[in-house]
Amino acid sequence: MRKGLYVHYPICSRACSYCDFFFRVNPKKKPYVEEAILNELYNIKENEFRTLYFGGGTPSLANVKFLEKIISSVKLPGNTEITLEANPEDVSEEKIINWKNIGINRISLGIQSLNDKVLQELRRPHTKKEALKAVELVKKHYKNFSVDFIIGIPFEDFNNFKHYFNNFIEEFSPPHISIYILTIEENTVFGRKFSKGKLQLKPDEKTVEEFYFVKDLLENHGYIHYEISNYAIEGYKAVHNSLYWKHKPYVGIGPSAHSFDFWYRKANIYNLHKYITSVKSSGKPEIEFVEELTPKDIFNEKIMLGLRKIREGVKFRELEFYFKEFPEARREFTRLLKQAEAKGNIIIQNDSFIIAKDKLIMSDYIISELLL
Repeated sequence: MRKGLYVHYPICSRACSYCDFFFRVNPKKKPYVEEAILNELYNIKENEFRTLYFGGGTPSLANVKFLEKIISSVKLPGNTEITLEANPEDVSEEKIINWKNIGINRISLGIQSLNDKVLQELRRPHTKKEALKAVELVKKHYKNFSVDFIIGIPFEDFNNFKHYFNNFIEEFSPPHISIYILTIEENTVFGRKFSKGKLQLKPDEKTVEEFYFVKDLLENHGYIHYEISNYAIEGYKAVHNSLYWKHKPYVGIGPSAHSFDFWYRKANIYNLHKYITSVKSSGKPEIEFVEELTPKDIFNEKIMLGLRKIREGVKFRELEFYFKEFPEARREFTRLLKQAEAKGNIIIQNDSFIIAKDKLIMSDYIISELLL
């Protein structure tokens, strides 16, 4: 089975307040990082992939020749999805044309907010004006693109958000939209402020209001809410990211990148210097960890990931591999599922089960109650 290929590009122009992905603000390292990632790619066993995704970090900062070498070094099926994450400030007509010419056919644009004061608090490197200009340029050249927004931001006024988000959808109608709820991670600017009492979280009821405002607005505009954080016009679901939710295998290259192969998960070293030096010396990166998954781990992951697919949910047949080996697990899981159904959290269908629409905002809690 062909796997998805994820390329982690760890260079950023600045540290955003909320981000806990692995990155470094060190543009001088770019050529060394790019050389190491290419060397890692040349030395892995796989050469044929079903999707290709450049994430980060900020891959829109990457040298276009580097991106071209990655694309030309692997075998991909015709019309495969090749996605590049981009920051608005990096987008120009010249860059877009170059990206398109080398085969990138989908752009994922990190907007996050269209309020300049909020963008400053998030420490995003762009302004509202730059974001809108970037979307305009991307839409001019790309039929398939996505935009990201964050909700639940404590200093984002809801009325202002409703106004600009509605106008944005009316004007641009991007084929795919990701809506993430702000989480405060420990080793981030926001995390440090929160621990010192310098940042107050938005009340839960306000975030719930924002979540369902977005859901109603987008569905009224013809978007399919197909994953908890993702909406798409028919035909524009994210193919690569769907591999994760469908529990399909993938290969990750670059520092901190994860790989998954059904029974094993591993991660490259979370250290830029060690990543570069280990690849240079052996052609392979130092490994942060390797995890051998048990049947119970696989079962729980199928629940966690499957319930994120809010329309499809989890099919009962996907769990049979575990129930056949551990019959007692069927009884326990049936009890948990019936309990969740009685609370109105889960809807059981003929061959599957999903999270109730009015409980989607509680998905993490609901999923946790179904794990064995």
